[in-house]
Parts: sequence; C-alpha cells; structure tokens
Amino acid sequence: MTVAYWFLAFAGFSSLPTLVSSLSLRRPPPLLIIPIFLCGLLTSELTWFFLGLQLLIACLFMAAGALESSAGVLALLLLGFSWLGMWRGGGGWPRHGVQLANVAVK
Repeated sequence: MTVAYWFLAFAGFSSLPTLVSSLSLRRPPPLLIIPIFLCGLLTSELTWFFLGLQLLIACLFMAAGALESSAGVLALLLLGFSWLGMWRGGGGWPRHGVQLANVAVK
C-alpha cells in the first residue's frame, strides 16, 4: 500500500467518532453504549486534543507525499469534513470567558 492509501485508512478510521456522534442515537444497543460514549467524549470534551492529533498526523502524511494521488486528496477532504463536524458539534470556538461573564452578571 502506498502512503496515500494509509492516509485514506487513517482518515476513515479517525472520522468515525465524528460520524457516530452526529447520529444522536436515542437507545443504542447495550453492546455499543461504551464505544458510543467514547466517540462522544472524543468529539465533545476532547475536541481540541483530538483535532490537534489528527492535524499533526495529517501533516506527517502530507510531508510523506500522500497528496500525490487522488486517494490522499480524498483523505484530506474526509478529514476536513470531520473537522467541520467536530467544530459544529462542539459549539464552535470556545467561549468560556463569555459564559462566565454572563453568569457573573446574573
């Protein structure tokens, strides 16, 4: 396998938590409760760490020449959509200071 296909495999695997978290399953099967919880944890509470790790690994793949084929470009697009999903699912940019200021005013 070339670097581009490894990059595509990484992008597909690391985009799964974003996809699972966006499904909003009401009553998941008991066997899937913990994996769904971990996907939600990665994409809500640990979004910025997960995003940074994905970005670092994507840069390493791109430095190794993964974008020389269409599989590498597809992987980058898949990661881009995953990053948009995490950003939207996490509520956008962190606004902790604004939230604390609103609580202090009330």
